[in-house]
Amino acid sequence: MTNLFSIFDPSTSLNYSFNWLSLLLPLILMPKQYWLKKSKNLLFWMMINNFLFKEFNMLKKNKIFSVIILLTLFFMILTMNFLGMFPYIFTPSSHLVITLTLSLSLWLSIMIYNWLKFTIKCLAHLVPLNTPVPLMMFMVLIETI
Repeated sequence: MTNLFSIFDPSTSLNYSFNWLSLLLPLILMPKQYWLKKSKNLLFWMMINNFLFKEFNMLKKNKIFSVIILLTLFFMILTMNFLGMFPYIFTPSSHLVITLTLSLSLWLSIMIYNWLKFTIKCLAHLVPLNTPVPLMMFMVLIETI
């Protein structure tokens, strides 16, 4: 008899080894260079990609770099969550390593960018509301610690 949590381990179950098979699913669904005729799945992905590219282009001034990063991140998370719809497959997006690396790297990059570009505004967020003016410098030191 196997462990209750053995379905989350891709190497334990020989009958249900869908975790390894799920690695090939993005190759089947997304890339267009492997197929001669465009399938309905590919047309659907291209329609979503074009729609999101247009929406993100309206939001950003520096269009190409930030839109490509956001679209890649969106499709990576979408693909990982789509794999969770199949039975006996452990979704990578529910693993702590994936979520921590994505969230901490994005949060840290946004914070560093804001501190470099808008230093005064970031320092103003470290001062609580209605703090007396003589204590403001010390409150910034206390809040950073």
